Amino acid sequence: MLSTDAVMSAASDLLGNRLGGQPHLSDPEDLGGSGSALVLRARVATNPFLHERTVIIKQLPPESLSGPDPALVREIVAYQFTNSLANESRPGPVMLAYDLDKRLMVTTDAGSVDNLIDVWNTSSDDDKAKLVRRLGTSLGRMHRATAGAEDDFATLLRRMMSRAKAGRELVVARGRVLTDAIDYGLSMVGKLGVSVPAEVSDFAADSSRRLASGQHRAFTPFDLSPDNILCGNHRITYLDFEWAGFRDVTFDVACVIAGFPQYAEGTALNGELSRKFVDAWRHEVSGMWPNVLNDERLRARIVTALVGWSLLSLAILEAGGLTALIDKVRFTTDSGEDNASAGRAVGTKDSEDSDLDRSVDFRGQHILHGRARTRDQLVIRRDIIQTFEALGALAERGQDPRFPAVAAFSREVCTAVRNLERSGS
Repeated sequence: MLSTDAVMSAASDLLGNRLGGQPHLSDPEDLGGSGSALVLRARVATNPFLHERTVIIKQLPPESLSGPDPALVREIVAYQFTNSLANESRPGPVMLAYDLDKRLMVTTDAGSVDNLIDVWNTSSDDDKAKLVRRLGTSLGRMHRATAGAEDDFATLLRRMMSRAKAGRELVVARGRVLTDAIDYGLSMVGKLGVSVPAEVSDFAADSSRRLASGQHRAFTPFDLSPDNILCGNHRITYLDFEWAGFRDVTFDVACVIAGFPQYAEGTALNGELSRKFVDAWRHEVSGMWPNVLNDERLRARIVTALVGWSLLSLAILEAGGLTALIDKVRFTTDSGEDNASAGRAVGTKDSEDSDLDRSVDFRGQHILHGRARTRDQLVIRRDIIQTFEALGALAERGQDPRFPAVAAFSREVCTAVRNLERSGS
């Protein structure tokens, strides 16, 4: 078990080595953390080298496997990359110091502000409209500020992986598991007895391609879970960069519209709120990508991303969440990793080919088998229905000749999931 006193002492030493002096940290507050990580808020005594009054300390547990955790490496690189952005475009806190060997990070404190869930649940309709516009603006600024800088991010990641001597195969597999999960989602739909029309298969294939390559790419945390989005009075702050990287930006747009498919208790936006959110987002990015002003072209891109998210979320929820998905990839690859290649640097794209066995066992919670036996299963099924309903509604509002098949497919999936509660098993 991680000791708070030991973590506080290590963080103080780390800040002193990085910034100078010997900062005194006190009054630790446990903020909770994903998995067995320890996340603390600590007060900083007056110090000429550190002007922050409080800092956030994140300590990951000792490694149970050989080699550094690629999720930690990616998070550190994401902070290195975003530290260089202008304040108005920076998506998250500033990283003050890190120690990869000790699995320790110290960042600035975003403050004691409510997350998106809490703000949403207590907001009036007018306040929700303002909130989605703020969210669209903040995402758009991040996308605009980072578009075209993918090579810089890849260079930082490659250097860090080389320094960490992390296995290339594990990094590549972790990067491509999202596209594998889309395929798994298709198989889950098939087991529900729903036929997948050619139009949906084509959209799914295109969404996989856009995750790995394409024109409209920028930095994104990707895991835009509402509990990782802090809504302060003056800015929106995104936390948790374990999945951060460069991807097609419309995946972020689709994620918000559908109510954060990877998060089981999110709320999808209705048509009017979706429009306000998208308008705010494209106001920020249209100078760089003028074609987002074409409503039908943009809708087709968002439908593509939302088909991907709908299928991807099935695999994520089945596995038990994105963090559990990391563990499944790590487990699958660790036993077969070639030690001779463990020190090779990762390529510039997450989609780089590898000889690694592609099989990842997504099975876990059996979310689509028989009647729900727990409240969690019911919540997950409602979330699945909500996601596919959002996909269907978006397709129904468009003019693309492929959209009717997508809308019909979405309705069939929703019906099949509801019918599970009527089954006898």
